Order: sequence, then C-alpha cells, then structure tokens
Amino acid sequence: MIKNQKQAAVAKERLAELNQSFIELNSKQIEMSLAEYKLGVNSLSYLIDEIKKEINEYDSLAKGDFHCFEPTELGDINKILIAARIAKRMSHRELAELIGIQEQQIQRYESSDYESVNWTRIQEIAFALDLKFEFKRIEINSNKRQFKIPSNVSPESVRKAKIDLKSRGYLNGQAA
Repeated sequence: MIKNQKQAAVAKERLAELNQSFIELNSKQIEMSLAEYKLGVNSLSYLIDEIKKEINEYDSLAKGDFHCFEPTELGDINKILIAARIAKRMSHRELAELIGIQEQQIQRYESSDYESVNWTRIQEIAFALDLKFEFKRIEINSNKRQFKIPSNVSPESVRKAKIDLKSRGYLNGQAA
C-alpha cells in the first residue's frame, strides 16, 4: 500500500521503468525461446498491474474517495487507518496533534503498518479520523480442524485413500 506522496512518486517511476522493460522485452522477442518470452511477459505484466493498482488506489484516496477501500477482515485495520488519513487529506502532523503525540510516532506507526500499536491507541486514531465501524458478520471458528473435500474428488477416492492410510497405520484404528 502506498502511504504518502513520496512513495507514490517512487511507484510511478518504477512503473515507467517496468513499462520500458516491457518494450525492451518485446524488441528482443526474436532472440528468446517462447517459454522465456512468455515468462518475461507474464512477470512484467503482473508487476505492472500490481503497481498500477496501488497507484490508482492511492490517487483515489488522495482525491478523498475512501469508498475504494473494502476491508475484509480485522487484520485490515492498519490499511483502514492509513487509507482514511490519506482520504481525509490529513498529514501525519495533523493526526498526531489530534491525539496528542509527535508526528514521528504516526510515521513510525504507518511505516510498521501499526504492527506494535496497542488497541487503545488504534481506537484513539480511529476516533480522530472519525471512522465508524459496522460489523456485518462475525465468525467464531471451533478448535476442530475441518477439511472440505474438493468437488472434483469422488467419495470413492476418499474411501480408497482412507483404506490405504489405515493399512499403513496412519488412522490409528479409525473406521475407514
């Protein structure tokens, strides 16, 4: 995730370099095997697409569009806080002043993706950013590990595998 204008500028430079590499790769296509060429094209295309995605996300946030960000789990809280600050066009200094800490501390929090920040501080920052959270779905997983059999695996294959494992002593007497 691009977190500031400096990182955005570096990402744009990197994108230009990758686009140039793509052009050079195409000009050398005749000198390569088909496999080498496809590997190069696929690798560069992936990198270019990822950087474009990050740049577009940052540019959208910088324009104030926070709706472009859709968190999927609580672990996304770091991205939410950074994205909200960018979308509100709030500097590190402004956010720090709102919660009464030094600007460098906010910079450290963001550079480590809020990894070591305690929950109370995260709540203070969320409040300062005027974030409202709404939980639509909460799952509580049991301690039991559950394995779902893929749809392309037949029940007969599973039965045969259990028999094989049992004959080797791996199922400890469980019924096959």
